[in-house]
Amino acid sequence: MWPKQESGPQFCPIALFDDGSFPTLQAGIEWPLSERFSWYNELGIRYRKSQYDHADTSILAPRGFKAKTELRYYITFRGKTPVYPEGYYLAANLFYAREKHTTGISYYYNGDSTVARRDNFGVRKRSLGLNLLAGRQVVLKGRFLLDLYAGIGIKPRRITTLAKEYESGRDGLITAIDLTIQGIKNEAEAKGGHSIAGNLTAGLRLCLLL
Repeated sequence: MWPKQESGPQFCPIALFDDGSFPTLQAGIEWPLSERFSWYNELGIRYRKSQYDHADTSILAPRGFKAKTELRYYITFRGKTPVYPEGYYLAANLFYAREKHTTGISYYYNGDSTVARRDNFGVRKRSLGLNLLAGRQVVLKGRFLLDLYAGIGIKPRRITTLAKEYESGRDGLITAIDLTIQGIKNEAEAKGGHSIAGNLTAGLRLCLLL
């Protein structure tokens, strides 16, 4: 019989430093459904300001959460039969994230490079997306495991702003010459509205079998 008692909590240490999105205290739990399928659910709560949120004033205090539900299929690899919870798996997940914070940008008013201004404004962001990924769980010692995963997906999102003076299409956003996380975030948040972005995901989780 499938060992249904061997579900277990999983902690996500990398999420503590996910400033590209927003840093969270994040954990989940996996339940076996059959010999090859399991169901994983995860929740994360924002616990600090991101290093990319540069602002001289506070309009919206940083708050947010992330939620994820994931269906996993453990696969045979190199002739080896998967034995839950070890082995390789393919998965699909749905995720939802909601957060708010204050950010600051520099821009050229009316596109005039001689008139540089600074704008601090509040940002509210919601995203709902889908990822396809592959992963592997390996035993570390006793009932402790390590879950490694990576995948791609799409992320439809809605960004609304509060007390923003910058106007996309009229003003010129000042960004670094090279492509940076800060520049990508500033451009998306300054423009606001609805958009669909690609999503890359990768990380590790520490697991304990119950």
